Amino acid sequence: MHQTIFGLIDAIRAGRIAREEEAAHGAWDHALSSARHDAGQMSTLAKAAVTMALDAQDEAAELRAEIARLRRAVDQRDAVIRSLG
Repeated sequence: MHQTIFGLIDAIRAGRIAREEEAAHGAWDHALSSARHDAGQMSTLAKAAVTMALDAQDEAAELRAEIARLRRAVDQRDAVIRSLG
């Protein structure tokens, strides 16, 4: 039952993420279509895209650092458990 509940929660999250991504892609598509014949708007969109990409890289780096911290914590915990056994 525990696995079923968490499976449902994961499915709900996956559906929400898919909807959010679809909405974001739709918004970019609309923005690009609207700016098609306006160099100023295209430049603004390009700057926004670059900023978003850099922010995503920063977030990914932060997540990698957090994963490394968690792995070290798990390794330390495992070492303590082994020393007690």
